[in-house]
Amino acid sequence: MLSPTKDTTLHPACAVCSYDNWTLMQVTRQFTELFPEARTGSPLLPLFERQGLIRPGQLDNIEDTGGFACPARGKNLLFLRWMTVRLENLMPLRLLDVLQMPLDMFEERELLYSSLNNILDSIHDGIWMIDARGITIAVNKAMQRIAGIAPEEVVGLTVQEAARIKNFSSCVTLRALEEKRAVTMFDDYANGRHCLNTATPVFDDKGNVVRVIAIIRDLSEIESMNDRLEDKQNLLAGRPKYSETEMLQMGILGSSPASQQLRASLMMAAHTDAPVLLLGETGTGKTMSAKAIHNLSQRKDRNFVSLNCGSIPMSLLESELFGYESGAFTGASRKGRKSVFELADNGTLFLDEIGELPLSAQATLLHVLDGEPFRRVGGVTDITTNVRILAATNKSLEKMVEEGTFRKDLFYRLRVIAIEIPAVRERPEDVQGLMEYFLSSIAKGQPVPHLNAALRNALRTYQWPGNIREIRSVARFLLALGKKRLTTEDLPPYILSVLPRDTQGRNRLSRLGLQEEVEALERDLIARALRETGSTYKAARLLKVSQSTIVRKAHRYNLNELQDN
Repeated sequence: MLSPTKDTTLHPACAVCSYDNWTLMQVTRQFTELFPEARTGSPLLPLFERQGLIRPGQLDNIEDTGGFACPARGKNLLFLRWMTVRLENLMPLRLLDVLQMPLDMFEERELLYSSLNNILDSIHDGIWMIDARGITIAVNKAMQRIAGIAPEEVVGLTVQEAARIKNFSSCVTLRALEEKRAVTMFDDYANGRHCLNTATPVFDDKGNVVRVIAIIRDLSEIESMNDRLEDKQNLLAGRPKYSETEMLQMGILGSSPASQQLRASLMMAAHTDAPVLLLGETGTGKTMSAKAIHNLSQRKDRNFVSLNCGSIPMSLLESELFGYESGAFTGASRKGRKSVFELADNGTLFLDEIGELPLSAQATLLHVLDGEPFRRVGGVTDITTNVRILAATNKSLEKMVEEGTFRKDLFYRLRVIAIEIPAVRERPEDVQGLMEYFLSSIAKGQPVPHLNAALRNALRTYQWPGNIREIRSVARFLLALGKKRLTTEDLPPYILSVLPRDTQGRNRLSRLGLQEEVEALERDLIARALRETGSTYKAARLLKVSQSTIVRKAHRYNLNELQDN
């Protein structure tokens, strides 16, 4: 039998899901602790099916609100409830909560023990229990806060008698008892509170109902969450449009589906203050994504402090992370050093390569993340800061947790929101835009070389194992050639050696023919001139032909949208 302390509290694990396919959009810490495999962006129902909580197809064609008791999970019983939220002009969402309760509390002889009453009274939602005769056998203290009903007023009464005395309209427990199934209903209490009530029957080995347990939630809490969610969605719907340069600087350039999903995830993360774990291969732009979250958040006017946990010797990492006092160790500065938490106070701290953090530092970091004070190395003064934590890694932290090299509790603390940064090979349609941006930014006002069609095709074909960092490096290489026009043959030899032969320029000529290649080059030159000058007159001067030639060719190549009016 459980013997909870005075401070024991059972909070439901909550999540926000999409309406159509139950894709997780936001989860609480309690939800990730209860379901470690749950990740934002992933469907929820397959997870519940794998764990045996629901049957395949059980939630097909369900109502907008509902709930039921899941099969026992170990020594606990799970209660699953959901409610559909429909906001004007926005997609509908499902608010879901899962409450885990010990099976012990349903055993006949244990129901009256004082420890059970402690558990019931510690639950934030209202709890109402009846037996097989419909007689109230337990009501927790939350019912007095929610509906003005004290336990001593109704325990021992039938539900009908309690409803008559306390003036509430429906008996969800009685209906669940009669129908032998979970029932969810709305109810209005005498104090004006509007509540969502879910009653679930408990069966014995013979299939007889022995108890009915109702969970009563004050809808003002859901409505408050509703309001916050509506504000957030309205903010996202009306967010400012950024130029491609600004989006790249924030790590969100690209028109591919993968880039659009990344952009949406970063915007969502920016409008919360929860920890974010950025996952992705080396060079995918995790640092840029972290800066994007900071620049779009309410902390944008405060410091963004970055610390690469893998670039600092392990012996110095703790002093870099938490600071040190004068004379704390040999070689320490006489003035001491502030911790990165102090430098980022009221701002954002980005911990790159978090997987390299030693276990000793992980324990202290977890302590700080939980809001506890810390001390500098060699210090005696407690320091408290207000910092938003972003972390990144190219390692599998789940595997490190299994191997014992990364703390499980720290992993769940950091992975409140997890965002996968896609590799460049997963979004080849973005490569040309990235390359042209880097060529332009590195050139710093100097003429930017033209990329012919074969080269653009080769850039999309190459796998880019170094991701965005490699694209930037190749852009520097191409600019160093000093050419006005670039072809496939200008790529670094290591790229040419792995490209399919039909992506290289020599073979392209034999496939297209001379006339087609000349026309493709002519179209590219005219389009580029029109984009750069914005005028057929200026484009003609740039290409040293007549304006009428530019007008005629632009019409021929369907470039009319680039001409001046």
